[in-house]
Amino acid sequence: MKNDEKFIKWKIDPVKHAYGAYKDEYYIEAIQVLHGWIEAAIRELLMMSRHGNIRRGFSEMWDIAEETGYNYLSRALLIIGKISQKEYKELQEFNSLRNKIVHKFFYEPYDKEYKGVPLKDYDRLFKRGIKLAKKMESRSESLLWRRSKTNKK
Repeated sequence: MKNDEKFIKWKIDPVKHAYGAYKDEYYIEAIQVLHGWIEAAIRELLMMSRHGNIRRGFSEMWDIAEETGYNYLSRALLIIGKISQKEYKELQEFNSLRNKIVHKFFYEPYDKEYKGVPLKDYDRLFKRGIKLAKKMESRSESLLWRRSKTNKK
């Protein structure tokens, strides 16, 4: 029996995808992709920060990490010293602003005109998200590079 199930995956870098969505005015998609990519990067950073034999139990730990949300991941990284208090605050502020702006897209007050989310507010959030995505991705890549150097010795 032939399996006709289709799967979807990223075809380009998520940050580039977010830029494309933004350019095409798919604002929710752009910010959600950035949020998801940041979450994936901090999850990866947490997993690569494990001490001892990381191969033992890796798949079980990965499954647990996959079920762990953005706020808990950033808190865990702060607790174990992999991000600074400033970075933790940046992650939390980005998440909070993203929630406010995304929810405002659907805001329609009764009997009043609502023009929508000001583009300047969205742009500020989007730029912060781009910086955070690159920073967290770089952090996990740096840890991976250091680990590979240590394992070669």
